Amino acid sequence: MGLTQKELATIANVSQSLIAKIESNNIDPSYSNIQKLDAVFETLQQKKEKQQFLLCWLLMLEVIY
Repeated sequence: MGLTQKELATIANVSQSLIAKIESNNIDPSYSNIQKLDAVFETLQQKKEKQQFLLCWLLMLEVIY
């Protein structure tokens, strides 16, 4: 994904220590924190898909012209 714990925490509006605890399986996150993180991951996935689509589209245009 390319984000640091701090960056992810800032975007999701949670603490960096929470991210660290989740990654090391030292805590079960609350449902609300899962929702916050899921929203970030969904947004990042949509951006990635949009970038891939645009790249393919540009490559097709290059081939056509």
